[in-house]
Amino acid sequence: MESSPGCWRTYTELMAGGLPPSALAPLTVDAYAVTHPGVPGPQSTPSVWIHLVTMCFVLERGWRVDQVVRLRQLVADAFAGWPWLMPPTTMSAVTATDVAVATKRSDLSEAVDLTNAWVEGAWVAWSDYHPIIRARTDAP
Repeated sequence: MESSPGCWRTYTELMAGGLPPSALAPLTVDAYAVTHPGVPGPQSTPSVWIHLVTMCFVLERGWRVDQVVRLRQLVADAFAGWPWLMPPTTMSAVTATDVAVATKRSDLSEAVDLTNAWVEGAWVAWSDYHPIIRARTDAP
């Protein structure tokens, strides 16, 4: 992943206990990863796929969000040379920073809403690839 040091620090602080109790909070790992996909390579290419397929399973296929660790492992185990996905030119308008700001203001309701918007926006940003991602979720 490629991100600025400040963005990474904000994200890790959220993960260390500052993340609000949103239903989609477990998918913030995926949202962060696909928002900072890096460049084609043996780690970044599968990472983008793993996180996007996981998001698809939960957001579109109705899998339980408490299964995301298992889902990521299943996708990683199934990965075999899937192609690099060119990152979208624009990502979600909501970021980890927005969630952190709301959390520091102790605005729990806004922080939860922003967390959900961050996750959903990260998924929508990759909409050009949704058909092939969905096809992977349908594959045996």
